[in-house]
Amino acid sequence: MRRLPALLGVLLVVVALAAPATSGVAATQTSTPTDGDRFPRVTTVENLTNHLTIPEENVRQAEYGTTGIDVGAAVSLSTQRLHREHDARSFERAFFRANNESARTRLIRAELDSIEQRQAALAERQQRQLQQYASGSVSVDSLVRTRAVVDAEARELAQTLDTVDRVERSEPAFTMASGQRTRLENIRGQLRVLRGPVGDRLGRSFTGEIPPNAVYVMASDQDYMLATTAGQAYIRETHLASARDPTASDQFVTSDTDPLRAANTRAEDLYPWLYSQQLPSVNTYGTSSIYRLTANHPSGQLTTYIDGGTTDVFHESQRLQLSTIRASETRVTINDSVRVEVTRTYETGPVRVSVRNNDTGAPMAGTVAVSGREVGTTGDDGTLWTVEPRGSYSVEVRTRSGTNTTVAVLGT
Repeated sequence: MRRLPALLGVLLVVVALAAPATSGVAATQTSTPTDGDRFPRVTTVENLTNHLTIPEENVRQAEYGTTGIDVGAAVSLSTQRLHREHDARSFERAFFRANNESARTRLIRAELDSIEQRQAALAERQQRQLQQYASGSVSVDSLVRTRAVVDAEARELAQTLDTVDRVERSEPAFTMASGQRTRLENIRGQLRVLRGPVGDRLGRSFTGEIPPNAVYVMASDQDYMLATTAGQAYIRETHLASARDPTASDQFVTSDTDPLRAANTRAEDLYPWLYSQQLPSVNTYGTSSIYRLTANHPSGQLTTYIDGGTTDVFHESQRLQLSTIRASETRVTINDSVRVEVTRTYETGPVRVSVRNNDTGAPMAGTVAVSGREVGTTGDDGTLWTVEPRGSYSVEVRTRSGTNTTVAVLGT
């Protein structure tokens, strides 16, 4: 275990450490539970960053969702942005017009009340949608749309919170009470875990800002995992509400060592490969018992959140460069002159579909479906990256000439 430098502050404390990075990454799933976990939550991947996953016995639904322009979602996102801008301007005007400390304190309290209530409503909306999806009463596309809206609204609320923080700090004659500062940081942490890189991409896809792409969804009645590919990257976010207990005592605070040091030790147990490459920065939010660790490493980026009450990871996002992930298996089917290769990495990780003329080796255009669900088309190089589903599946490719080729893949 590496020694950390002295840790400063009591509210939002950041420790940034760096270690030399090494290259050479191979990905092979071992599905080994981490020592100390009550049941598997963080899946081990050899020579690559481990990742948070929904325990197998809890998974209720797993399928691909669709993205693309969605007028209803786009209107909702635009409306929330306008509301946020209006609220921020109104608060700033009122704050500087107030002529005494108590009036400004009341304004901050009212604004924090509003943000906190809206944050709680967003979290409840997401959980309700997950329960409905897990029970089969709403579609995967409904869940994906809700996730996009929740992510976007959480980002808007975070910007409003930043405005409160900025405005307060810009007034030298006023200092926010320590209780309000703690509350602000608590809310900041709660908003952080309503956001993720896939949710952000979903929202931008619905407004037409970026092209549509398939997203793979796994869900229980409390938890979700979303994964997709974009360009040369694999992007994943996972949220396990079942691993978060905000009412429990923060075990890192009550430990014999510094809370950030204790959280860092727990994270090293969960992400050993990461710590061999790069020591993350660690911060916490007020008294929320939310500990955030971030790191850039040779294969990409990791942001993970550990709950002090359970000492478990409950929210995580990853971005991996596809070129750094080695294949675990390649399966091939040849049909007439069409050669289809399916190159796997690990379950729910990226999978590469290559379509070529078997006689000439030239790339071919084709529409790709996974177990009957269309996930995209091959590019100019005859390849498509998508997300591998759970268990056994089939990859079906239809070329422009009408040739249908299927590759069967057995689950690990």
